[in-house]
Amino acid sequence: MLKVIGAAIVIAAAGTIGVMYITELRRRSRDVKAFIDALPALRREICDMLTPTIDAIVSSEIKFEPLIDIDEVRQLRRLLGKVGAEEQRIAITRTEAWMTAMYEKLERERKSKGKVFAATCLSAGLMLAIVLI
Repeated sequence: MLKVIGAAIVIAAAGTIGVMYITELRRRSRDVKAFIDALPALRREICDMLTPTIDAIVSSEIKFEPLIDIDEVRQLRRLLGKVGAEEQRIAITRTEAWMTAMYEKLERERKSKGKVFAATCLSAGLMLAIVLI
């Protein structure tokens, strides 16, 4: 009986690792998409309406923190408010193009690797459970 309980725990733990990986891929993809969607509003506020940078960031509701590990996002954050409106427009447009390519890559990865990783984790858990029994 104890072996069966142990095997069930191993299978559940392995399956949970797979589900956590899929959840992380979805969260990352959702954060990137939200960032991309907020960039046009930020560009419009800074370049067209000439809103001060801090106010533009607040009104566009752009969130840098979840993506601060991406070099392009860090560079944009560093640049905002320190150069003229036209340079900021160029930087925002460049970041938007780069992030869109990244989002497409993340979506492909999520669709191809997510289910495979979950199935692999579950299979590894089953194999380990069989060995334990």
